[in-house]
Amino acid sequence: MRGHIRFSIGSLLATAIVVAALSLGGAVAKAQSLTWNPPCGSMTVYNLTGCQADLTMVMLSNGPVPPISVPACPGVVTVGLPSRVIIFSVVTQAGNQVPLQSPAPAFPPVFCPMVTPAPTTIADRWVQGVTLGPSGCCFDVYFYTTNDPVHQCTVFLTPGTAPCIP
Repeated sequence: MRGHIRFSIGSLLATAIVVAALSLGGAVAKAQSLTWNPPCGSMTVYNLTGCQADLTMVMLSNGPVPPISVPACPGVVTVGLPSRVIIFSVVTQAGNQVPLQSPAPAFPPVFCPMVTPAPTTIADRWVQGVTLGPSGCCFDVYFYTTNDPVHQCTVFLTPGTAPCIP
């Protein structure tokens, strides 16, 4: 009986480990990098919030890409990028790396004069609820390469969805 109990506890533990691994595997499968250049030789960042943002990304590239500082709404900054840029994650104000996710949800309605993405366009990737410097505000970050015919090669910073990652 005693050996049978150990076997059952061992089996339960093994099952729990397999279930946890499968759950983690599902979460990791959603995280996806985004090839930016090509097709995009530049990046236009629109800040649709009332907070200034410093957008720092973890990427593979042929040259340095410094943080992109974008003023509050209707802040717009365009930067040139080196060739072969692949974006993996966004770096929060506290230095946490939050991976790009796919699929992205539809873009939420946000009021900021002069800038509106196509209403039915789905972003190529997104990052939900990240705290960016220097203001410490929370942002959702939407990455569009070619999905939006009006805003190709564009990143939108919108009010963040809680809970926000510091």
